[in-house]
Amino acid sequence: MIGAWFSLPDSIQGALSFIGNAYVELQPSGNANKYYWVNNSDGSNLQFSGNLGGLQIVQGQSLLLGGQAQTYQPQFGVSVTMHYAIDQNTTFSAFNLAYNGSQGNNDRWDTSGAVNIDNNLSAGTHTLYVWYSAYDGSSTTVYDNAGGVNFSANFTVTAVPEPVTLALPIFGGLLVTAGLSRRVLSRLGSRAN
Repeated sequence: MIGAWFSLPDSIQGALSFIGNAYVELQPSGNANKYYWVNNSDGSNLQFSGNLGGLQIVQGQSLLLGGQAQTYQPQFGVSVTMHYAIDQNTTFSAFNLAYNGSQGNNDRWDTSGAVNIDNNLSAGTHTLYVWYSAYDGSSTTVYDNAGGVNFSANFTVTAVPEPVTLALPIFGGLLVTAGLSRRVLSRLGSRAN
């Protein structure tokens, strides 16, 4: 007779069959994480599509990438990976998502700020591609990749203003101030005579 304390080995508990409920986490320039739902809108976070709600960074600023996903069936030995690429949909880099407890019947995986994807990107619009995979450590791999086309969204990098452009308002203000000061001084001097 099997007692209540007995648990089945991982290989009998049920195979890894799902990865989903995924998010892209972006942290621009040291600000708080922004969460983008890759599968469907959850109502409280932006959808990972289009222009990411107008996400924009200045050239050279950091843009940290992280992610979340859930897997089913919960079991030991599973590893979850987030794959990403900028401006091309063929060669991907990757990082592992850390186990972060369970949520309902699913295991939850989450890593924030894993990589800086700015990498001195040129000014203009860039496309971020992502997809997720989970491996059970023996024979099963499952994917969350928009049916093989991968998830994608755009963000904008703006150019750093040239030093001359930044200096013009300052020098212009100084010249105006100097000109007004001369006028005031010349008027005061003519009144003193």
